[in-house]
Amino acid sequence: MNFHVKQNNNLAIGEVDIYCHPNNLEEVTKIVMGLEEQTEKISVKKDGVTYLIAKRKILYFEAVESKIFVYTEKDVYETTWKLYELEEKFKDSSFFRCSKSMILNIEWIEKIAPGFHGKFEASLFNREKVIISRQYAKILKQKLNLGGEGK
Repeated sequence: MNFHVKQNNNLAIGEVDIYCHPNNLEEVTKIVMGLEEQTEKISVKKDGVTYLIAKRKILYFEAVESKIFVYTEKDVYETTWKLYELEEKFKDSSFFRCSKSMILNIEWIEKIAPGFHGKFEASLFNREKVIISRQYAKILKQKLNLGGEGK
């Protein structure tokens, strides 16, 4: 695919028009969505200080009692977002609900192994292990394009 960038003074600041052949529409849409995902950030707190964390750096969100924690490779933060709000906010991204109390970023999954009672165990690149509940296994398979019936 060839890309050409042309300046257009009629566009507003921050506005970009992209043209492509209909056969390339799906691929170009994925590229643009990937660019948008890389810049999206979420506000979190640690020790009374507010940080803006890029979505791609987040391994997972976890609900513990009435608090929501945000895990990155090196730190754990807290956020005021509710788990269901995060699930909705990131529904068309690499995040998915993997259990009642967790939303996982599949970009951090290194490998997946079957567990007991239809559950899966995901090993993350930072060596953590996360359990994927049986009821969310089908969604994981769809996100990872694994195929099968999802049973």
